[in-house]
Amino acid sequence: MAAKNNDKPIGNIKRVKVEAENNDPAQYPLANGKLITFPDVHDLPLEEAEAFFDDLDNGRRTGKMSPALKRWLSEEDYKALTAEYPSPRKLGPVVSAVMAHYEGVWGAQGEDTASEGS
Repeated sequence: MAAKNNDKPIGNIKRVKVEAENNDPAQYPLANGKLITFPDVHDLPLEEAEAFFDDLDNGRRTGKMSPALKRWLSEEDYKALTAEYPSPRKLGPVVSAVMAHYEGVWGAQGEDTASEGS
């Protein structure tokens, strides 16, 4: 039977409904009261997000966090954050807390139904 022009393709996988549970960016308060805004990387265009995650993974391996932070934060927020947390030892827990916030919203990288037991 020939398909009609108004037939919609149905495929063999159901379409997923993608809705953000939390559209608010993570905000970290500094001692002086300034809020540092960490935009949700999952809302970036794909290649921009991938580049950020590459910088972040590289920073975790090498200790060089500035490329990822400069990509993630505004220049003003980057300067304020690194003024209060000038060393990797001080800054690391802040970045970990922000990542834990987003993992709580979106799940950690690699988590999906493939990670679930049967």
